[in-house]
Order: sequence, then C-alpha cells, then structure tokens
Amino acid sequence: LAFLPAFELLGKWHVHLPIATSFALWACVHLFGWNIQGNPWTAEGWFLNPFAWKFCFMLGYSFGLGRLRVPSFGLLPLLALSALILLVGLVFSLQTLVDQSSILIAIQGAILPPDAKTNLAAVRMVHFLALAYIVLTLIRPFATTLHHGVTGLFVRIGQQSLAAFVMSIVAA
Repeated sequence: LAFLPAFELLGKWHVHLPIATSFALWACVHLFGWNIQGNPWTAEGWFLNPFAWKFCFMLGYSFGLGRLRVPSFGLLPLLALSALILLVGLVFSLQTLVDQSSILIAIQGAILPPDAKTNLAAVRMVHFLALAYIVLTLIRPFATTLHHGVTGLFVRIGQQSLAAFVMSIVAA
C-alpha cells in the first residue's frame, strides 16, 4: 500500500503507467533477484516479495478502477483455456502423482521455480487469472443477489479484505 500514492501520481501522466511500473518491478524481481531484507540477522528477503506481489495487487486495482478493461465473461475460448490451465494446475498440485513420472518432475522443475510463491512466478499469476475468470463467469448471473443476506456479508468482507486480514491477525 505504501507504493499506492506514487502509482496514483504515475496514473495522472498515463492511465497504464502504474500497471506498467508494477510489471517492471515484477520483472526486476525475476531478472535481478530484487527483494526487501526481512531479517537483519540472516539477510533473508520477505517471504511474499512486495516487489513481485505488487503486480498482482495493481492488476486487481487497475481492473477495479476501470483502468484495464475486463475481458467479456463467458467467452467459450477463454473459458476452455482457463479450464485447461486449472486442470494442468490440479495435476501438478498432486505431488504424489508428479513424483511417479520423470516427465512431470522435469516439467514442474522447468515451469515452477523453488521461489514460485515468494516471487510470484508467472505460472502462478496465469493460474490466478484463469481461476478468477472462471469464478467471475460463474457468479455473473447471480451478481445482483450476492449483495443481500449472508452472501452480502461475504461481499463486504471481500471488499475490505485488507482490514479483515489485519483484524484476523489481531483476533488470532
């Protein structure tokens, strides 16, 4: 969130400059190993690298503000591609299955680096976007009813997810 004021200023020059800048930071993480030191005794970086995860945050922020156009929901080619991405992700999430095949082990090693979660590997970002497309396509017919009753509570919590996260830490 500390980057947000700077990104808003960049957005005044050009509407796509904040997302381009956050993408450049994400790329620098993968090209140069950028991270913020999280532990002064071991010199380890943050577990969720803020330079990398900023790209995911800014992507959602840009879609939310309308700076990036959301693709039309329910397009059969995008649904099929998204489903295929999720299916492949499911296969690779079953480590006992992967461990039985040298081909799957090699593919997993090639596309999923050991720091995939820390530095938001491209394959993770693609998987997240595919999942988001399918979920949003499925709930689109119910969008107006989701804001009422019990589901309305979950919508409000989701809209305030940072505050909900911080309060859950305090409550825990």
